Amino acid sequence: MPDGCWSSDLTSGARQVDAANESLFFLISHLFKPGVECKRHGGYCPHDGCGKVSAVLRFVTRNITAENRLMTETGYPAAAVHHRAHEELLAAVRDLFERCLCGDEDDDVIRAVITAWATDHVQRHDKPLGAWLAAGQDMPSVTSTTALSTTATM
Repeated sequence: MPDGCWSSDLTSGARQVDAANESLFFLISHLFKPGVECKRHGGYCPHDGCGKVSAVLRFVTRNITAENRLMTETGYPAAAVHHRAHEELLAAVRDLFERCLCGDEDDDVIRAVITAWATDHVQRHDKPLGAWLAAGQDMPSVTSTTALSTTATM
C-alpha cells in the first residue's frame, strides 16, 4: 500500500468507521503534499504550532468522538481497549503539535506517525469492531494496543 493512501484492504465493514478512516488517509495524503503551505504570518513560519497538525488534531478528535459514541451505544465489548488506542493517537498528534513540528519541513515524519497508527489501528481494532457490528453478536475482545512513537528521526 502506498504511503498514506487508503485501500480496500483497510475496510472494516462499518460504514461510519470506514468513511472516517478513508477521510483521514485522504487528509494526510493531500494536506502534507509538497507545495501545500500552512497558514503563514507574512510568508514566515514562526514554528509555534503547525496549522496543518492542528487541523489533523481537530479532525481526528471529532471522528474519534463519533466512533467512541458508536461503540458505547452498541455495547461493543472491546470499547475500552479501542478507546485507549484512540487516546494514543490523540496524544501522538498533540505531541507533534507541542514539539512544533512543521507540516512543510517535517511532513514525512508527521505523515509516517499518523499513517502507521491508522493502518495498525484499522487492522487491530476497526476490523474487529466492523465484524462485531455486522454479526450483531459477541466476538473475542481485543486485548492489547501498540505503542505509538512520535520520536521518529527528523
